[in-house]
Amino acid sequence: EALKVNKTLQKLLLGLNPAITPIGAKKLAEALKKNKSLRSVSLYRCNIGDEGTVHLSEAIRHNTTLEFLSLFHNNIGNEGGQQLVNALEQNDSLQKLELRCNPIRSGLIEQIERILELNRVNKSARGEEGAKQETVVATDKTKEEKKP
Repeated sequence: EALKVNKTLQKLLLGLNPAITPIGAKKLAEALKKNKSLRSVSLYRCNIGDEGTVHLSEAIRHNTTLEFLSLFHNNIGNEGGQQLVNALEQNDSLQKLELRCNPIRSGLIEQIERILELNRVNKSARGEEGAKQETVVATDKTKEEKKP
């Protein structure tokens, strides 16, 4: 509840917390829909999976301030990846999304990369602060390429 109304917190580090699960991701997503101050959220190794990603994707659709989201090593598959693509198509603030060590197919990763690059370019064109940051979808492509 506090995150919904907080006006000062800009960075939230919740990584290495496998107890978060999809249930915690849902609660965080509810807060992110209303929060207007957070710019960076790290949820690496929080065991959220596709189900938690569905909730976070819904929040991404509504959030206008989040610029960085780390979902590194969360067992997010193609379902979660597609939800992220759909959400990012309605969001122009997120610029960097860390997705390493998740089994998302390369086509979805490429779509996410294109959308994030467009967000960065648009932010730069508007002259907004932070637009010069590198826009990267961090993935484990070498692992994908070795799969049969």
